[in-house]
Amino acid sequence: DNLLAKLVVWAPTRAEAIDRGKRAHQEFTIHGVDTSIPAQLQILDHPDFVAGTHHTKWLEDDIVLSDPGPMAGEALPQDEEHVRRTMTVEIGGRRFQVDFWAPDPASVAAGAGAVRRKRPSLQSSTGVGAHDGIVAAPMQGTIVKVHVKAGDKVDVGDPICVLEAMKMENEVKAPNRGEVVDLRVQPGDTVSSGEVIAIVK
Repeated sequence: DNLLAKLVVWAPTRAEAIDRGKRAHQEFTIHGVDTSIPAQLQILDHPDFVAGTHHTKWLEDDIVLSDPGPMAGEALPQDEEHVRRTMTVEIGGRRFQVDFWAPDPASVAAGAGAVRRKRPSLQSSTGVGAHDGIVAAPMQGTIVKVHVKAGDKVDVGDPICVLEAMKMENEVKAPNRGEVVDLRVQPGDTVSSGEVIAIVK
């Protein structure tokens, strides 16, 4: 789940509440993952936000934030033999680069004896699987639309379904070309991150 925490501040005036929000963001201590705190601080400083003239599509359509990069999280302990990887995700028609930690293939292949986190099973893996035609939920959410049915032919990147999470719709796409041999969801189903949605062979 990409939601780590919710920050709520209150003050008698909007200006005081914004100041408290900025101070609270600056005092956050989050370990192990990158965060979007730098972007949130820019939003709190933006004239539109300060004036209260922003709207639900303001961030998407009206402003461009400078990109200092996410606030870096601490590296995982070395004895866990994880490496940082990057994947591309598409949200609302826009593509984003997302960093995540995964087992180091070289260490796994070498059978190194160091202590490592347990490799996740298929059902608990994250993201859309590109191996064996497995299509997995990239995050926890609700299936709001299914574009295919069992037996349909699909190509790489064809939409399989739409997953709604945190009020955003995410299109889940086929990782390979083939036939939808197993479709496990229908509109209204709730899925967990990594849960198998379909299999394309």
